[in-house]
Amino acid sequence: MLDLESTSFDISSEATKAFQIPVIRTTKKLKSADVSGREILTEGVFTIPLGVSFGNHKSYIEKDHAFEVMKTSQD
Repeated sequence: MLDLESTSFDISSEATKAFQIPVIRTTKKLKSADVSGREILTEGVFTIPLGVSFGNHKSYIEKDHAFEVMKTSQD
């Protein structure tokens, strides 16, 4: 599911495995927050740069985006 109001590009680790998307790990962990403002400590794992498109809409032409790989909850 794509959240058009999001301020970052995130993808689940399950999706990266299912679609065999290559990932890279940063040397330091990054801080992020959920919709309620609660801090989340991320793993510092990102996909290779990916383009985003649906219908006639495409992501920024001049740049593709690396998605941050996030663990998802079963809730």
